[in-house]
Amino acid sequence: LLPRERKKQEYQDAVVDRYKYLPEIKRIV
Repeated sequence: LLPRERKKQEYQDAVVDRYKYLPEIKRIV
């Protein structure tokens, strides 16, 4: 991955990990 893509992936993983217990995550992912 490019550094930019890796940063994006890390951000998405952090968001999923933070909000995975909320129903809204279905709309985010």
